[in-house]
Amino acid sequence: MLFIKRSTYPLAFLALSAPALLKASPLLQGDWNCATKFSRPEGDYRLQAVTQLLDDGKFVSNGTLYAFNSLIGAEIPLAFNASGQWQKSGSVISGKVTEGDISTGYSFLDRLADLLEDEVRKQPVYSTQIQKLNKETLVLAGTDQQAIECVKATAQKT
Repeated sequence: MLFIKRSTYPLAFLALSAPALLKASPLLQGDWNCATKFSRPEGDYRLQAVTQLLDDGKFVSNGTLYAFNSLIGAEIPLAFNASGQWQKSGSVISGKVTEGDISTGYSFLDRLADLLEDEVRKQPVYSTQIQKLNKETLVLAGTDQQAIECVKATAQKT
């Protein structure tokens, strides 16, 4: 999933064609169930996604972005998907969203989805700092977000 410099996508990572770095990152590869919360001037958001980090430097992320609407006192779910490239250098994961979509299923909310997609298009490159990494857990810190907390999908099956 993505998720970092004004992004609505978690764990969106840029690959710079460095296979040696990818081979040195086997703990990162695989499916991660991730969650984060963040605020923007237009409101508060909560994100839940499954992000697959592939060993060839690509990622695929699918999930739900919940936008809190203070007028109705409820969260509005927005489906999203994103794909792109990622790389690890030291304790930094960087990435780039190359494709993505946010949809609401409700025509009256299409403007909100369009605004969020435009924000990602303006800043498709992201960077996060690894705070914790082991075979079951990944915690990242973005430049303007709360922590992004992830659990390896295989770790949740036990």
